[in-house]
Amino acid sequence: MSGGDTRSCGSQFYDDTLGRVCEPKIVRGKDSALDREALRVVRLFPNFTPGTINGKKSIHILLFPLHSNYPQINYGTRKADLQDIERNP
Repeated sequence: MSGGDTRSCGSQFYDDTLGRVCEPKIVRGKDSALDREALRVVRLFPNFTPGTINGKKSIHILLFPLHSNYPQINYGTRKADLQDIERNP
């Protein structure tokens, strides 16, 4: 995407021995709106299949990166548009 703004953040959480998402947190983020959305999305994850080590269910820490593209918005108004507004209020 050209002319836009790309933002990213990273959330970290762990899945317990039942596969549930636990303690999601933002580990790398600069945009509070994107950080809140990343946490909301992580909390909506379905349960995972629990990981195993040597046949035993175990806890795993996961990092979920989120990247978002914002299009460039042109807020400029053309002079002809202003003239139309003045003629037809």
